[in-house]
Amino acid sequence: MCIRDRVNFIINPGELILSNYCVTGGKRLFSGSNNFLLKSIAPNPSTENILLKFESNEDIITKIKLFDDKGKLEKEILNEFIIAGVYELTLNLKDIPSGVYFVELSNENQITRKKIVVYK
Repeated sequence: MCIRDRVNFIINPGELILSNYCVTGGKRLFSGSNNFLLKSIAPNPSTENILLKFESNEDIITKIKLFDDKGKLEKEILNEFIIAGVYELTLNLKDIPSGVYFVELSNENQITRKKIVVYK
């Protein structure tokens, strides 16, 4: 985790240079689009199990949740500090009724969601 008391700005014509800012952990001034990624969900649609593949480019607390189509939280799948890397996680859907759901991958800087379909 970075701890900085200020961000340095240098402004030249047509150029903005930032220094002394965090690149891992903590709140961001801005965020790149590749800090984490929900790579795949398969099979989708599914009846019992879905394999989630995701990647994090930083060490950070990561959450994975399952919501129904009305936004109700059905299941919290993960809420842990993870080390940067690629992960695979099997989501058991035996207790989830048929319907449309959303898998949400989030950390304190980003949120991404993907639709899944469960049928029995």
